Amino acid sequence: MPTEFRLRFPITEVMFWAARYSYADDAEVEAIGRAARERGWYTRDEFLTVTRWKTQRSRSRCEDNDEASVESMTRLALSTPDERIRIEAFTRLHGVAYPTASVLLHFARPDLYPIIDFRALWSLGWDSPPMSYTFDFWWGYTLACRSLAKNAGVTVRTLDRAMWGSDQAASVEPGGFERLVKYIRVSEASLGDGIKKVYESELPSLKKLRRLVSGE
Repeated sequence: MPTEFRLRFPITEVMFWAARYSYADDAEVEAIGRAARERGWYTRDEFLTVTRWKTQRSRSRCEDNDEASVESMTRLALSTPDERIRIEAFTRLHGVAYPTASVLLHFARPDLYPIIDFRALWSLGWDSPPMSYTFDFWWGYTLACRSLAKNAGVTVRTLDRAMWGSDQAASVEPGGFERLVKYIRVSEASLGDGIKKVYESELPSLKKLRRLVSGE
């Protein structure tokens, strides 16, 4: 059964959401991707820069790859006509799973291959990513993004930015989250503990109320 991807926002709003994309450190990795495409492979330094852009969590494992391995696998990925071999060649490198492989492929061919990421998946109707990525899931996602980009009259790169940008509207930055927690705590304090207490300043009024009620 084909995997279903549904854009959470109207396709006419792609440019609006793409403009909200706010990651300012793309220039270096975009230039690296163009150089790798022209050369036909990534150098080890380029590979490490792009993988660090994606995530710091796999940094030490990515650094286990030597220059020859990086050149061999990325050369295969960027030259083969077989899509399965293309994406899986990247995943043969240490520290590279489908999401990071999609980044390496995206920056080398931003016209054809989107980044597969939990943010972009959220924009396509997935509240959380799959437990594990497969070729069929990745390829279905890639074709869906190409189709959406065509229908919107934009590049795959622009669509990719839009899908990340729309996720940011539903995200809270660290500073905003800190303020949110602070105001929640203030609200909780203002509600009290639920126990009714009579303060000393209220005793005279309470005595008057008792006399009125009892008829004294």
